[in-house]
Amino acid sequence: INPKPFVIVGGVHPTVAPEEVIENSFVDALCRGEGEMAWEEFLVRFINNQDLSKIENFWIKTKSGIKKNPIRPLIDADKLWERPLDFSFFDKRHFRAPFDGKIYHRGQIESSRGCPFECTYCANTAFKNVYQGLGKFVRIRPFDNLVQAIKRQVELGSEMIQFQDECFLSTPYAYLEKFCGWYGKEINLPMMIQTRPESIKEKKIKLLADMNTPVQISCGIESGSERILFEICKRKTKLQDIKKAFEIIKKYNIRATGYTMIGFPTETRAEAFQTIYFIRDLDLDISIMSIFYPFLGTPLREFCINKGYITGKEKTTSFTDPPILKDQPMSPMEVYNLRRVY
Repeated sequence: INPKPFVIVGGVHPTVAPEEVIENSFVDALCRGEGEMAWEEFLVRFINNQDLSKIENFWIKTKSGIKKNPIRPLIDADKLWERPLDFSFFDKRHFRAPFDGKIYHRGQIESSRGCPFECTYCANTAFKNVYQGLGKFVRIRPFDNLVQAIKRQVELGSEMIQFQDECFLSTPYAYLEKFCGWYGKEINLPMMIQTRPESIKEKKIKLLADMNTPVQISCGIESGSERILFEICKRKTKLQDIKKAFEIIKKYNIRATGYTMIGFPTETRAEAFQTIYFIRDLDLDISIMSIFYPFLGTPLREFCINKGYITGKEKTTSFTDPPILKDQPMSPMEVYNLRRVY
């Protein structure tokens, strides 16, 4: 494109691997971490032709080299969602997605941000390391602000609300009680949430059920091997507790989705089948299996490098591709075929 536009990259990858991203000749700047405040400051400066080199969270190319600015503290909850999102840039195609064979206008909402857990395979753990000492990682959205955001989605034509929270049910009971009372009465659209099995308590599930609106709960199970959960994932979650969580969900006739992975480092074929049999025993409505990939910035990637399972220079793959780990109890094609047949 001539003239070349000013190109900024943000999100997970530039946050955990900024050196790699800024080397790209097309990239003029990157934003590490949360971008709300940094992006707004950039726009004001860019429009007014002001100095861009001192924007916190930004790494930016200047005539004298790359300016690597520090990350500003995490944004407080009362400021994080203060500015309403502007959806006018997108047409309706961006909001339509399939669900059970039909196409719905799906509204995306945050009621909280940040995960209270620190799993070795997850990018949230990498984010926590980046933001260590820079504020509260898990923040709950002010209730009145959440109400206005959901109403806005309804005005835009949403037929379903999908909450983007890492762990929806980790919010305090009083907050959830207030939300369910309002949502069931005023909105009553089908909703999708994701949460951790540890956060599933009967009194919270009952609040969801009492709304009398369709709800889908998605949970990360990851493995049916407690060795993998405890030693590799650092989940410290017993299988009996995961099973109990799904029994509570089914008791209230709420739709349940479970996410699993195979191809973890040191995982055996017998442990992969422990996962398969465990999921079969849970009798989920939907089961989604991925193949493990050691993401940049995660502890499990460092573990794999230190053990010689990867070099750290491998090409990124998708969650359906054969694993990239070497010298494992199962070959890459064995893991790939297990997942494919599953």
